[in-house]
Amino acid sequence: MPDPGRTCIVNVSVGSWYPLGQQRMLASMRTHSVDAEPVVWANSYPCGSPTHQEVPFAFKTYAIQHARSLGFDRVLWLDSSLIALRWPRRLYESIEKHGVFVSAQKAHMLGEWASDACLAKLGMSREESMTLHSADASCIGLDFRHEVARRFFERWREASMDGVSFPGPRDNDAGQASADRRVKGHRWDQTAAGIIAYQLQIPLFRWNHSMTRHGDDFRLNERADFQARRVCSPRELRGAIGTALWRLRQKLAPSP
Repeated sequence: MPDPGRTCIVNVSVGSWYPLGQQRMLASMRTHSVDAEPVVWANSYPCGSPTHQEVPFAFKTYAIQHARSLGFDRVLWLDSSLIALRWPRRLYESIEKHGVFVSAQKAHMLGEWASDACLAKLGMSREESMTLHSADASCIGLDFRHEVARRFFERWREASMDGVSFPGPRDNDAGQASADRRVKGHRWDQTAAGIIAYQLQIPLFRWNHSMTRHGDDFRLNERADFQARRVCSPRELRGAIGTALWRLRQKLAPSP
């Protein structure tokens, strides 16, 4: 098992089911004895952060910067939808090897979810972006003892504040993001993270080896480290989170 260093889990959850999901995510990490301190915000934002409505997902970089200022060696951003199913070996090994954990979405190309303005600001052509898989920003791991982690984060943080790279339309029905009809919309933090990772030649991890994405598709022999479930109910916080018994109970229980 790789040395985790002084590690923290960072999360910001505002409104709807997100604060409850935050509790579930943290409980699942405790269930699997992940030695990481929580640095989280529930129905509030890190100091100085714009709201999600002002700059979508910029709060991630402000939260990570705060954790960094507290002196943590490693910072793990985990979305509220994530549930640890086991000790996340792949995540830690990837950070140990590369200094950064950023994963790819096999089903989506980066250019399909990048506005013209973002690509121009960050210096990538549309055609190049169409050859690269999208990043998945639900989990970002950074070891600030590595120069590449510092370079990645500094550029990602700058992008969150430049007024161009993160903001953008979710859809492209009327050409809001691009006149290129291959473009489906803009995906804010994950689009910027993907561009920067490729430019820094950071290898994107294949999530299909470590995460299952369908919330109700529980498999008792699942080898994934994480389950992504974009809904949460109070009953999901009873007992150990992420164990085989818990997953079986969730499979048999009606959806909330």
